[in-house]
Amino acid sequence: MATEFERWRSMDFIGPSGAVGAAIAGGIVALFQQFGDFSGGANRWFVVSAIVTGALVGAAMPAFRRLVPVAGVGGGAIALALAGTYLCVPETSQFPNMLFLPIGVLLLELAVRQPLHLSWYAAAAIPIFLAGMYGMSGRFSAMAGMLFAWWGFVNLPLVSLIRPIEPGSRTSLLVAGVGAFAALVGVRTGGIAKSTGESLVELALVALASLVCSIIIVTITKAAGGR
Repeated sequence: MATEFERWRSMDFIGPSGAVGAAIAGGIVALFQQFGDFSGGANRWFVVSAIVTGALVGAAMPAFRRLVPVAGVGGGAIALALAGTYLCVPETSQFPNMLFLPIGVLLLELAVRQPLHLSWYAAAAIPIFLAGMYGMSGRFSAMAGMLFAWWGFVNLPLVSLIRPIEPGSRTSLLVAGVGAFAALVGVRTGGIAKSTGESLVELALVALASLVCSIIIVTITKAAGGR
């Protein structure tokens, strides 16, 4: 029983730390959405989707940090999410000005040679996420792409639930890289699609492809006796 409980606790994505992260992130997004102009009409779906996505990313961050305990990776992942959001609507001016947030986290991690506390990740990620909510309101594909820009944090923890991954291993870095690449591909396909259906299909296919590729990588690595 104790062994099973410790195993459950170590799976941050569905354990206590993931629940706390989901509650905080989802709660903040829900609190701030009321100050926007997208809470009614055709964009009501976006508010719900943003709250769910915020909670999902908040739940995934503890697991992501545990699985990739490498200095600079957390800040880099947040920077990629910012870049993905910007790629959805390049003419939006506020995002380049926010680059100091993830770059600051990245440089601090490199300076101390270890990942920072999750509160630093939250301090950098939440303003970027909220800026994306306000900057993307209006066009469906841009709004969907903005949410998918955070897939880089979600892919690795999801895969680790299906196929356990050793923290700090080469496999964890490869799977994290697959998730980051998929996020950028998704925002440049589904994030700029002309129709709602096309956007949803393209983003779903990219997410599925990243999960399948990641599981294949983990399976091959384990079969070869690697890490």
